[in-house]
Amino acid sequence: MTEATTETRPTFAEELRRLRLEKGLSQAEVAAEAGISRQAFIDIEKGRATPRPKTFFNLICALNLTFEEIKQLQSEEGRQLAASLRPMMESLEDLWPLWREKVKRFKREARRQIRLARRRSGLSQEGLARKVGMSQREISRLESGNFTDMSLTKLKRIADELDVDLDELWFVS
Repeated sequence: MTEATTETRPTFAEELRRLRLEKGLSQAEVAAEAGISRQAFIDIEKGRATPRPKTFFNLICALNLTFEEIKQLQSEEGRQLAASLRPMMESLEDLWPLWREKVKRFKREARRQIRLARRRSGLSQEGLARKVGMSQREISRLESGNFTDMSLTKLKRIADELDVDLDELWFVS
């Protein structure tokens, strides 16, 4: 009599945790880079929540995953999320590593330029926040590099207030 073997696949939460640990990142680092709260990331990593495709994409970027790593996801949730992004990913496959690096450099330089311009202008984070109609927390998150969830409109409003040319930063970085 043969015993049926059932292959158990890891859950998406287990895969996410494994990938994060392999990359040597903390939950807070991944959450900040993905533009979600630490608690939201913990909920995803513990399997209490499933990310939407946009959040999944941000997590891919935060973990700096390669296409091969994305294609190797074994969990049903991971495969479904990867499938939802497949058309975009296939069209960008050759450009993906270059794009990730470009975005990383832009974010680093934008953060640096905005922080320097704010300090030169003598504004505190709270003062800048009042001028642009945002919270001090949003300005703080921007300056710490976590602005993946910030709209371009808000980012442009801050840059305009401080005379920082985002277009030039994009092409220089």
